[in-house]
Amino acid sequence: GHAPSNWAEDLSLVIVIASMTGIGALSLALNQGRLARHHKREAETDALTGLLNRRALFDLHGKTPFGAFMAVVVFDLDGFKA
Repeated sequence: GHAPSNWAEDLSLVIVIASMTGIGALSLALNQGRLARHHKREAETDALTGLLNRRALFDLHGKTPFGAFMAVVVFDLDGFKA
């Protein structure tokens, strides 16, 4: 009838199933991290110029103390393509 029971094959099967599950979870986590970085970059930059938007600038430099000879100049050019 049937194949003899072999503990080494049973152990190997368990290890393979656990390894495949771990590899799948790692692959999913790496992909999610890559997507999160991409979405963060898209949310913080202007699509046309690639420069940081106002929110990203305030997050990055909002708590920086200003010295006596420092200034911030912000331009909002509406319809500048035309």
